[in-house]
Amino acid sequence: MPYLICIGKNEYNKSRISCKGYCIYRRNKTVFVEYGSIDVIGDHGGHYYWAGPNTPNRMEHKFTNKEQARLFALEKVKEQTSKREKSASYIKLPPNIRIRSNRFNPLRKGS
Repeated sequence: MPYLICIGKNEYNKSRISCKGYCIYRRNKTVFVEYGSIDVIGDHGGHYYWAGPNTPNRMEHKFTNKEQARLFALEKVKEQTSKREKSASYIKLPPNIRIRSNRFNPLRKGS
């Protein structure tokens, strides 16, 4: 299950910076996609957390067989990590690093 992140300039945000996360995984014939804003805590990308209470957004794609689902998941990762002209592309996190749940986020209010 690869985790992808995109951190960079965004002229439309108040802070002028955008931090987005993307995760894709497959269970049998179903592919799940999670995406949304993230918080990055620590130097050089120490820890990643989903940012909001309703984050990540989730989508589910059902297929008729496992091979179709596998190919779709691979294509989605390739699509997100390819270089784009007008927007930044995502980069893959190392296998041992993941985007953690918001409930573990030290920046979360009330903790």
